Amino acid sequence: MHHFVPVYLVVLSASVAVAQNQPSMPRSLPIQPPVVQGERLSHWLVRNFSLDTDTTALHWQVPSERAAQQRLLQAILNQLPDGALVKQLRSLPITGRLTLGATDVRAFQANPTQDPELNDGHQVLVLPRPGMVSVLNADGSVCSVPHHPFALSLDYVRHCRGVDGAEAVDWAWLAQSDGRTSRVGLAPWNVALQDAPGPGAWIWAPQRTADFDAAVSDNLIRFLATQLPAEYIWINAKSQSPLVLHMPAEPVLAAQVTASDWGEIGLLQTPTARMAPTGSMRFHASQVHPYTRGTVMFQPLDWLEAGFRYTDVANRLYGPADFSGDQTYKDKSIDFKVRLIQEDAYWPQLAIGLRDAGGTGLFSSEYIVANKRWGNWDASVGLAWGNMGARGNVRNPLSAVDDAYLVRPSAQSEFGGTANSNSFFRGPA
Repeated sequence: MHHFVPVYLVVLSASVAVAQNQPSMPRSLPIQPPVVQGERLSHWLVRNFSLDTDTTALHWQVPSERAAQQRLLQAILNQLPDGALVKQLRSLPITGRLTLGATDVRAFQANPTQDPELNDGHQVLVLPRPGMVSVLNADGSVCSVPHHPFALSLDYVRHCRGVDGAEAVDWAWLAQSDGRTSRVGLAPWNVALQDAPGPGAWIWAPQRTADFDAAVSDNLIRFLATQLPAEYIWINAKSQSPLVLHMPAEPVLAAQVTASDWGEIGLLQTPTARMAPTGSMRFHASQVHPYTRGTVMFQPLDWLEAGFRYTDVANRLYGPADFSGDQTYKDKSIDFKVRLIQEDAYWPQLAIGLRDAGGTGLFSSEYIVANKRWGNWDASVGLAWGNMGARGNVRNPLSAVDDAYLVRPSAQSEFGGTANSNSFFRGPA
């Protein structure tokens, strides 16, 4: 078994700035040139700045958006208890910022449909390149850390909260300086490939014990994405402190899901509790003699996987020789898998499923399976009945309720089209 040995890289030139619960005076911003009615943003930038001007902190603010952003803020405040965080959020302005598909003049010129038209009341801010990444804490304080190109969200959270404080965080919500937002996993069970925070980014990373609803955090980071970088909102007192990058000896990869030989998300011959991305569909073909299978699987919901399978059995005739000739046997199957519990810091992901849920029951199986992840390791354990449980090395636990569960009835139909519910979860396991 592999063990991960953390390696720490210390950047001695870094510093940290912390804003207290009470915001200080805003930093003076440079006066921005006015817009011209009907002018394209690219024209405004070329007219007032050089092509090489840094537009990392470009903000396009539209008055008509302020009402919607005020409602967004109010929806957040309605879900939060009164305290320093609410007071801090109320102190932030309603900007009316709209997210742009790009912030570079050349990108606007290459894609005219992405080049917005400016109108009366619009304001465009071109600020000096920010140098900080800011972490908003649940107590309303803001920790601003100098941007480091190799630092991830976890590094900034660790720097602001300490190792112990960061270990109690599962998710971080990230708002880049261009207005894009995302949710990134920070814990061993949900870490994945992710964008590094850019200069001027905001991070909201509540501790799991704070019990913030994910929808509230989604709305909060959307609101922070409308704000200027924190260093342009407050003048913060600075103190020297080194930034430590947490670099595992073995890089952690994104969580991988693969299909089993049967087409469902799983490993080899067995399903797992994992699910494919919502809305996905795939066709899967496999051959394990004497079976050749073609499966179409769907993931209509994040908690439901379903599919249809057609199996050719090479060593069995379709019917009597004088009827089917050399035609091999064919079998149709319908599968379902439902996620019962979603994985978190303490609980595994749990799913229950049916394979070949009706008809001849040639491959019919029922199962319950759990998965728990630690970095690049993903453990799966389950219990199955029917075809998957044919080894019978476990006494059916449901026999504690009724001895009838020890015997699995034969299929109700030789031709399919009937659900074999009387055999579900019966027989050896």
